[in-house]
Amino acid sequence: MNNQRENLSEPNLVKNARRQQSKEKIVAGSLGIISFVLMYIVARMITSLTLYSCSHCPKEWMTHSNNCYYISTERKSWNESMSACASENSTLFSIEDEEELHLLVLFISSSWLGVSQKSNNNPSVWPKHWTFSSKALAVSSESDRVCPYFNFGLEKVFSTSCLEIKTYACKHQASHSQTP
Repeated sequence: MNNQRENLSEPNLVKNARRQQSKEKIVAGSLGIISFVLMYIVARMITSLTLYSCSHCPKEWMTHSNNCYYISTERKSWNESMSACASENSTLFSIEDEEELHLLVLFISSSWLGVSQKSNNNPSVWPKHWTFSSKALAVSSESDRVCPYFNFGLEKVFSTSCLEIKTYACKHQASHSQTP
């Protein structure tokens, strides 16, 4: 009788082994198909994107967050600083966000800002995107001063005579070169 049980259980073992192998083959096949589909999707995404190399800034300019910055060692009036930046196809520095502010504090103590007052009684004309709220926006309100500069150490905007001589920083968007 024990022989009979062994003989009866052997076919069951063979059937169970075959079922187990079938399950493993199904799992392996499914994983293979999923891997192939994922590789196809990644390849399509890569080829559909326009590929760019690194941002390019002129020599002696620094790159950060898709912008180029020139920190001048020369001191000029506000108008001369604006002209110097314009001659480099850029604008006088304006603060877009706090990250930019904290980056430049490492390189410069104060700088003219690319903003101006229309008159002594009118509020300042601020650059686009000047939306962050910060103690950095504590603007001095002395009526005889008309051009703004930023003191990075104090994190404040001040205004002074536009004829005063100060350092300046220029800024423009970094250029990208497409790869074929």
